[in-house]
Amino acid sequence: MMSTSNLFGVFCGRSSELMTDVLRGEWGFNGFVTTDAAGPGMLITPSIRAGNDLWLASDTSFYKTLIRDKNVGVMQEAVKHYLYAVSRSEIAMSAYVSAADWSPAIVIMIVTDVVSVAVIAVCVFLIIRMWRRRADKETEKPA
Repeated sequence: MMSTSNLFGVFCGRSSELMTDVLRGEWGFNGFVTTDAAGPGMLITPSIRAGNDLWLASDTSFYKTLIRDKNVGVMQEAVKHYLYAVSRSEIAMSAYVSAADWSPAIVIMIVTDVVSVAVIAVCVFLIIRMWRRRADKETEKPA
């Protein structure tokens, strides 16, 4: 989890030097990164481009900003990081727990996580497609 702390004049959650160069590059981290609660200076576009994968915010209007600023590739990378983390979780990697020993709650949790990511991906795709169609219709209108 990245903090909203200010380090050398840049908020940690939107510092590509910390998120991409150090965390993913030097340290080899492949999981997903979430922000601390969105605070002042935690702008969605620079933060997601810096390497944030999950945004803790109660306001969902930032999705429009993500789509408007054409961050589709970055969002795809975030989904990849999330799925990597789920696939490498203790439950998925444990040699001591076989699938037969999983409780129904664990199976439901894993299925819910995977379905949630798939639904989010489909929603993002549909929103982008709808946005592009509106933009195409606006450009076709006679002046």
